[in-house]
Amino acid sequence: DGMSSAKLISLPEMAALTGKLAQQHIPVHSYAVGPKKDLQLLGTLGVYTGGVVLSDEATGKQDLPAIVGKELVKAIQAPVFYPESIRVSDKQLELNTTRALPVRTDRETIYLAKGDVATGFTVELKNRNLDGVWKFNVPVAQSVNSFLAVPWSNYKPGQELAVAFAGQRMMNLARTGHEENMAQLEFAGTNAIRSGNFEQAAKYGNLLQQMDPGNSRAESLLKMTDSYQKGQLAQADTKQPATDGAAEPAPKADPKPPIDDAISKVEQLRQIKGAQMKIEVQNAIEEARQESAENPEGALGVLKRTLNFLKSTSDIDIDLRQQLESRLSNMMVDVRSQMEVAETRRIRQQQQLAQLEQQKRLVDQILLEDEKMEQLIDRVRSLIQDGKHGNFDAYEEAEAVARVAVDMEPGNGPATAALFTSEAAGQLAKVFQMRSLRADRFLETLYQVELSHVPFPDEPPIRWPSAPVWTALTERRKKWSNVDLHRNSPAEQRIFEELQKETEANFPDIPLSEVMTYFAELHNITILINSNDLGEEGLTVDEPVNVALSGIKLKSALNIILKPIGLTYLVEDEVMKITTSIKAEEILSTRVYPVADLVISVSTQQSSVGSSQGGFGGQQGGFGGQQGGGFGGGGGGFGGGGFGG
Repeated sequence: DGMSSAKLISLPEMAALTGKLAQQHIPVHSYAVGPKKDLQLLGTLGVYTGGVVLSDEATGKQDLPAIVGKELVKAIQAPVFYPESIRVSDKQLELNTTRALPVRTDRETIYLAKGDVATGFTVELKNRNLDGVWKFNVPVAQSVNSFLAVPWSNYKPGQELAVAFAGQRMMNLARTGHEENMAQLEFAGTNAIRSGNFEQAAKYGNLLQQMDPGNSRAESLLKMTDSYQKGQLAQADTKQPATDGAAEPAPKADPKPPIDDAISKVEQLRQIKGAQMKIEVQNAIEEARQESAENPEGALGVLKRTLNFLKSTSDIDIDLRQQLESRLSNMMVDVRSQMEVAETRRIRQQQQLAQLEQQKRLVDQILLEDEKMEQLIDRVRSLIQDGKHGNFDAYEEAEAVARVAVDMEPGNGPATAALFTSEAAGQLAKVFQMRSLRADRFLETLYQVELSHVPFPDEPPIRWPSAPVWTALTERRKKWSNVDLHRNSPAEQRIFEELQKETEANFPDIPLSEVMTYFAELHNITILINSNDLGEEGLTVDEPVNVALSGIKLKSALNIILKPIGLTYLVEDEVMKITTSIKAEEILSTRVYPVADLVISVSTQQSSVGSSQGGFGGQQGGFGGQQGGGFGGGGGGFGGGGFGG
């Protein structure tokens, strides 16, 4: 926006900067955005370097962002003519700059000139490579261009830089700004008249006439001021004492003091700028006061922008600037205080909302727990009903659900009652079930006793061989006893033999690896320690061994050393391996056992019931037998010589 006051640049510095940029053919393009824009600074850069100035005023389709972006791209690519000198055919015309302005094809190049023009004239621009001449007819005066008197009054003869407009669009924006300033001065003068401050109204009237000589409102302000001054003079005459000579009438106050000299012009311009700045500051304060209640940050931003604009304005009275800065600073303090109060109020509201939210969550949690408790009680009630209808497992499930309810809220009456009811109902159901089963089993037993009393003959009878035959059969079975399909190699057989030999073991805190090396060398066998298996159990090959043994077998010594630390040995792949007990249990070997004595012929199996070897009703003590004292046998069982015999 060109409003930064961080590093103000003087007029000679600006002239040197723009001259250097123009000499190097570097145009400066700008797009002004924001509520406050220093179009004078941006326009000066654009005019004296050959750039374009665009704004976000959005007065028409040409100011839309999409169109502006395209215009900026075209402006960057458009050629620029940088003249080194300018010559006007009419010597009476005085230009507001001594420098030849760069010429573009996409915007107008505007010079401000003063003088009487009776005929047409030409303007010649040239540099080392190009020479151009522009012809102009006699210009027609237009009242809308009266605002140009203000920037021309700031021009000093021989000045290199002056107020410039980067094209007709920027000139129209300057005209609009001038009209707004005039309206503000008229409004301020009207308020001064309403408040009875005719002296201040006269100042505003003079400023209006200087800026716009044909302004009718300025004339009315001056007329009312004239009436006020006459009244003051008449009042002063009545208070003066009488003199010998007739007093000369006081000269009529001139509502338009002359401002022809340069000092008066500068002073009048400073007053105009000061009045404008005072109005802008007042408007900014009013706007901030209106927005501070709802948007304090926005109000503070308005005040900051106005303060920056005030600091960047150098052509107003110092006392007035300090006064306006003080007003803005005080208003900013008030707005910041309102922001702090609003922040405190916001924090308090957030705390209250957090407390309300916490209370709401607690209430919701209580309601949720009550609802869950009600669901659990209903579930217990439903399961007890299922148990009453024959599903005895439902009682245990009901008891488990009731315990969940009690654990969720210990001491809760309905939950405790549900637990007691479900547990009692389940126990009673089990008691009744056991009683029923006992009665059924008692009746079944009585039936079996009666069944054992029913005799049946053994047909065909079993004939056993003589004793010598039994002895021969037993001797013949030895070769089919325990059979191992694995065949040990000579090395493995030698290891098994060494395990049966005596050894010496005297190890005071010796590492396991050294102990195994000692045994391997002593018995001339290969012993390998599986360190991977030991690592899985958190053991190492350096586990300390502290034993003192003598006169025992090698296998016993190994068991005494290895078992306390969870290790064991096995013979595999022609070596002895040291591994963990868990890994050793996972290694399986195949063994073959004879099962010939378990095989019974089909005919023998069919005649087992009721046979003389103890079947139901047999002769050797089965149910109802005669010899062995079983159920129903001759030895006093059910149906035998005892009960029911």
